[in-house]
Amino acid sequence: MRKIVLKRGYSRGFWRIPAVAIALLPCAFSQFMGQGLGMPGVQGEPWGNGFGFYGVSAYAAYTSTAVPFNTVFPLVGEDLGPNYLAGGSASAGWQEIGARTIAHITYTISYDASIRYSSWNSLNHRLFFGVSHGLTPRLTWSFSGSAATMRWDQFLFEPTALSEVSQVPSTFDDLVQAILAGNYSNNQLASILTGAPVLESPASTFIYGTRFFTSALNTQLSYAQSVRLRIYAGASGSRTETLASDRPQIDGVVLVPNTTTVNAMTGFSYALTPLSVIGFETTGSRVFSRYENAYTTTGAVTAGRAFGRHWIANGRGGAGTYFPVQQTFHYKPGPRYVAGGGLTFKANSQTVLLQFNHSITDSTGFGAQTGNSGSGAWEIHRPGQRWAFFSQGTYTSLTGSTLSNVNAWLAGAGIARLDRHTTVRLAYMYGRDTGLISNTIESRHLQAVNLVVSWNPHPMAY
Repeated sequence: MRKIVLKRGYSRGFWRIPAVAIALLPCAFSQFMGQGLGMPGVQGEPWGNGFGFYGVSAYAAYTSTAVPFNTVFPLVGEDLGPNYLAGGSASAGWQEIGARTIAHITYTISYDASIRYSSWNSLNHRLFFGVSHGLTPRLTWSFSGSAATMRWDQFLFEPTALSEVSQVPSTFDDLVQAILAGNYSNNQLASILTGAPVLESPASTFIYGTRFFTSALNTQLSYAQSVRLRIYAGASGSRTETLASDRPQIDGVVLVPNTTTVNAMTGFSYALTPLSVIGFETTGSRVFSRYENAYTTTGAVTAGRAFGRHWIANGRGGAGTYFPVQQTFHYKPGPRYVAGGGLTFKANSQTVLLQFNHSITDSTGFGAQTGNSGSGAWEIHRPGQRWAFFSQGTYTSLTGSTLSNVNAWLAGAGIARLDRHTTVRLAYMYGRDTGLISNTIESRHLQAVNLVVSWNPHPMAY
């Protein structure tokens, strides 16, 4: 969504998304435009299989600072003031829903214009795809991926995974089956919860700079041994890297130019009752970056339960070990604990989701010894009504790195006016970053407002 001035640094990112799209087009494909704060968000009613045009959108935004609120600048004290932005996007894709196979792809192109600093204008791309196939009545295979070029101010209003889940039309039983048992009767929930991991940390602009490329792939096999027992295994990988411009004084100091992460996992879940599930999961990962080349292995017990007709709780706890191959910073050896959990509330007119995770390292290759992350989303929309309220928030804490400690959070809320073909959304975001950087305590904040008008050629259910 910005006036394009293709710079040498931008050209690398520009060609990656079309190249990935062409390579993946024959095998798999996403069925909806982005949802979330300020993004086009209501699903269209089914229009059948095949190619389709999913709609267009236009936006206007204000940010209290023209540069990321958590970027480290080489020119200390430089203040560029606020910024005003405008842009638009168009989205198209393909889907195929059959008795045993669901495949989908969405490609979105957007143009972003900075009103005060026109040299920052850019053309962005994003691709989402996924395929799920029942190999046998008991064995299911899924494969998904994503790729995007992104500017920091666009990233502010990106939906989190929980935000997307909260906006999908679903029932309490859909969420129970998806969260506790890994069974998906709702195709949209399946595409989100089994999809490739999405970059959503509020510290991302601090680590990767003002503009970056991010991509991910994910695959999984799931075998239903019985109604109660499910065995699964999977692998995923992600790559995030800085896209430099010809304005180094605006790019700031990039702490991690690129990170590659590879993960493998296997586990099982067993339903004690239709509403109670326990399990065990082991994971192995490897991170490559400027500062790290290391393995991490973990093992954790998982448990979940639905309470009444509105609440779902799940958690995990265990231990893990870090094995460095090559590292810049000293890392204290020995096992450490891992933990996490989530809480979901589902009613007729609202959905609330909360999630927290404590890990023994971080997936950015930043050199942190401990990573804490949290996410939340809240959607209020009475079926048949034209107005909706939505909110989301994320938190990241990376500690123990010799280079820096990072504590960043970003939260916001908005309202939407829904019609059969048109959606108008107004969102407000507030972010803050505090931490110890090179023995200096940093504390910065940002405010942003975004107005989006989107049009969908397919009638939308509200």
